[in-house]
Amino acid sequence: MAFFGDLILSRACHEDSIVLWRIEGFSSDDPVPSPADAPTTYDPNKQTRSYYTPILSPERPAHFTRLLQFHTPDCGVQFFMRFRIFHAPGKHPILAFANAKSRTFFWDMSRFLAYSQYIKELENAQASKDVPPPQKPYWLPVKKEKKPDTAAAKLRISGVDKESMVSASPDPESVTSLGQHNQKTLSEWAEMYETTNLHRLIKPHKSVAVDGTFVGRQVSWSPGGEWCVVVGNNNRALIYQRWVKDNKISTPGA
Repeated sequence: MAFFGDLILSRACHEDSIVLWRIEGFSSDDPVPSPADAPTTYDPNKQTRSYYTPILSPERPAHFTRLLQFHTPDCGVQFFMRFRIFHAPGKHPILAFANAKSRTFFWDMSRFLAYSQYIKELENAQASKDVPPPQKPYWLPVKKEKKPDTAAAKLRISGVDKESMVSASPDPESVTSLGQHNQKTLSEWAEMYETTNLHRLIKPHKSVAVDGTFVGRQVSWSPGGEWCVVVGNNNRALIYQRWVKDNKISTPGA
């Protein structure tokens, strides 16, 4: 478990995910509560699991809210597998985790807000001709649509009736676009950066695999965030250098 500002990151065995939580009513800017205000089991007015949520309320508000889920596949029955988030002033916060199949995952936490703002600006530009389209962030790759094979298409539809031709037409969703981006591109972006669907398992922004069988047990960052160290089985440790793009092994360049 780790704090990310006022939010909490946690991971449970067998879930293949890291979860970002919010404690409802909690703010680190508020005064520290006194021990006398702590919940108890003998005072009916304090029978709650969270000091920060109103106790007597007909709405029965939630004490905690699940915000995001980061996908960490291929962990199996492994229990002791610890993630680490690098969070320092003036630098992008990066969440890192290594699974049981030789792969390390990275998420740049600053990209979620940047992505949301970019999509909103795209929608505004599409709705109004007076609004110029925004500049696309460099970390959003564009997927090109495959050009149809005209000759093969003619062979497929030759000799079939019109009803069959209509049924073979593309799904309307496959041609939906936003700005200049096709549906395939938008779908892949959403899998990594969309935060409105609380049940979505967010794919890593970058993943790096190494040769051989490696089970990551613990991740740590250097104080300045230039190096990420992963230790695991077989007396093996991995060292990733941040910002390096031309080497085979590198972390995101944020």
